[in-house]
Amino acid sequence: MVQHTGVSAGRCLCHRSPKINNNLYRGLGIVQNSPISVQSPYFLKEGLKVYDYNPEKARELLKQAGFQYNAQNQLLDSDGNRVRFTLLTNSNNLIRVAIGAQVKQDLAKIGMQVDYTPINFNVLIDKTSTSRDWDAHIIGFTGGLNPMPPLISGCPAEPPIPLT
Repeated sequence: MVQHTGVSAGRCLCHRSPKINNNLYRGLGIVQNSPISVQSPYFLKEGLKVYDYNPEKARELLKQAGFQYNAQNQLLDSDGNRVRFTLLTNSNNLIRVAIGAQVKQDLAKIGMQVDYTPINFNVLIDKTSTSRDWDAHIIGFTGGLNPMPPLISGCPAEPPIPLT
């Protein structure tokens, strides 16, 4: 379910909540719209598409992708199954733990159920690299040109559904 392009696009527009910067970084953070670190002169080149927080647009894209909402405002796939996934992060990083809680709250606004579980760092690394027992995770790797830079792994840098 998480790999569906409509879900990825919806997550991109909804989890980039300004509350993360305002509440956790006291407004002093910078939204990373690029795989290139903020310190680089190439951080945000002119013309790069950015996707600001917009839950209404996220809901619209999800509906266009064939998802629907039930009477309880829960997001359902085309077979009527609830859109639900597990989100992991390492429990010893309090900023990531707080970000995960905010992401869960924001995605609930567009009807997604996020089963959020902060876990031990070594268990997280084992799940992400060995057992591959995860849907999404929050972790910080920087310094490279990974084409998938957003906060939650699996969310494309460019949603495949046009935003116009």
